[in-house]
Amino acid sequence: MESEEQAKRKGGDRELRLKPVNRQQMILRAVDVEKLIEPDHAARAIWELVGRLDLSGFTVAIDSVAGAAGV
Repeated sequence: MESEEQAKRKGGDRELRLKPVNRQQMILRAVDVEKLIEPDHAARAIWELVGRLDLSGFTVAIDSVAGAAGV
């Protein structure tokens, strides 16, 4: 899937303050989100495909960057 380096996409020379989704994280109900759908479910293929897309167009307008307050 996506590494932390890939998740820290740069906005020009700025490191955006974005939190990647932790798909291994357990929620308070102690539900393993990886077990909510079968290993061969089509949603996993979609997740993989979307993880490979360049979605930087969605982050262009983010003013909040690492090490500085947002506007």
